[in-house]
Amino acid sequence: MLAGCGSSSGTVPQPALTALPSLSPSPGTITTVTGKAEDGHAASGTVTVAGGGQVTATGSDGTRYQLDVPAYSVAGSVTVTITPLTEVRGGVGDGPRHVVRFTPDGLRFLSPATLTITPASAAGPSAYFSQTGDDTPEPVYVAPVNGAAVMLIRHFSIAGELGVNDSAIDSAFGVIAGDQLETASRDVAKLSQLARAAAILTDNGSAEVTAFTQRLLQYEELINTVILLPAIERMATQATRCSDANVIAEAILTQDRMLQFAGGETTTNAVRALQAAHANCERQEVAFCKQTGNTQRLISLWISQARQKLLLGIEPDLGDPVTKADELCHLSYSIDGGGNFVRGKGTVCSLLKPFTVSGRGTTVKFVPTSAIEGTFTYSGVAEGFKVFGHGTYVVTADDTGGRIVATGPDTIVTPAGTKTFDFEERYGLTRLKPGCS
Repeated sequence: MLAGCGSSSGTVPQPALTALPSLSPSPGTITTVTGKAEDGHAASGTVTVAGGGQVTATGSDGTRYQLDVPAYSVAGSVTVTITPLTEVRGGVGDGPRHVVRFTPDGLRFLSPATLTITPASAAGPSAYFSQTGDDTPEPVYVAPVNGAAVMLIRHFSIAGELGVNDSAIDSAFGVIAGDQLETASRDVAKLSQLARAAAILTDNGSAEVTAFTQRLLQYEELINTVILLPAIERMATQATRCSDANVIAEAILTQDRMLQFAGGETTTNAVRALQAAHANCERQEVAFCKQTGNTQRLISLWISQARQKLLLGIEPDLGDPVTKADELCHLSYSIDGGGNFVRGKGTVCSLLKPFTVSGRGTTVKFVPTSAIEGTFTYSGVAEGFKVFGHGTYVVTADDTGGRIVATGPDTIVTPAGTKTFDFEERYGLTRLKPGCS
């Protein structure tokens, strides 16, 4: 039944259930897939952040397995190994099996990789799956290409093709349910796949399929333009957590993929919403980086955002994220100022590392507890008398400069005796160019 798209003026050919990647397993009907490794037929290759990578292995039966990982799908370079399996057990049905194991086990991609399976001989009805460890296999997206099958791989460790019969498929897969908005979106996804499968079955020559696809695009445009994306954009600009903004960005990409799958194009709303989500999250991560000096979260965010831009057809301008984060987060300043007995100058290479101010016979040593506060001690000679003190300080600084205010007891030793009183010292900060040491 073609739900959620209104009545049809004709009959749309119904593809077999294996052509519906939006179907998911019912509990207890699919068992864990296992097999014996063909170590002699394994192949390895390196996947990098900016370049992605490709690894190809051929099983003893002649079946070829090619893994393609797109750029910006991993957070760091990793060596990937493909090992064909024999004596495969589990899954659903009992037909021919073409299965591989990937390592490192548990690896997840920021953007799905593709596995192309080219059997040595023609295969019958099949179900395609991926599986993490000993978990239950999950059905995955698949498209026929010149006698091969191309499937999306979101995580490792086992994936492949299981030969089955129609009754086994029918008993093992059930339609995903959801709330109102999710149901509408999933209906569009399922209908998109139906339209594509119908076009394949009719050699792309059916007027009924064309009319159906046009109505589908209108329905998808309604969901994206009128309901979902404007709401997503509002949420993106108001999100209080970076994790919320990232969820919003992924939802935008999901909707855009649905639209493109039905033959549409990326909408202006999708681009605006993604940019709003990115800007919101980046502001928060930059602030965190400056406060803590931890650049890794910001670097990972930029890589993830580059991948999301590529998926939406936007060319990312990532450059060197490590250098960029270091220059942005590890701010350095010249410092000048003081108080009663202390006045001097110095260099602050990082507000997260100890620094000193010297002048007029005294030296102040600052020890940060964070980028915005810390403790200090000072000692020396002022006007011929011994002076010393200690206390706490607070930093207010940005990309251009700022100030440090230090407070605590101030002590001076004179022939008339030792005197201690509270004091406040003020220091000005002026931003230096990167490269402070």
